[in-house]
Amino acid sequence: MVATLPGPDGSATPVDAVRTHTEQALTEPEGDDDQDDTRPATDAGAALRKAVDRRARQLADDLKRDRLTRSELNHVLAEAFTDTEDPTVYRALVRWMKANKR
Repeated sequence: MVATLPGPDGSATPVDAVRTHTEQALTEPEGDDDQDDTRPATDAGAALRKAVDRRARQLADDLKRDRLTRSELNHVLAEAFTDTEDPTVYRALVRWMKANKR
């Protein structure tokens, strides 16, 4: 993580620089995505994070964007989930949870 941090250039506060570069290092793909998929996940949480990252990259591609951070994805999902004018996401989640016995 430290190797990805910028040198002091005065363009951002140290906290902002660390936050930005940490987020980029954690959300941007490293190398070939297919190669990442072959490594076994050490636990269910790691497998879920990998699946979320892969799906977020697919969503960013579909939207013709460079990337979509997890925090942005969570925010958009929360907005869609709580939208009372269009309960599509809420209903889809209810169906998914029932189908998967959650």
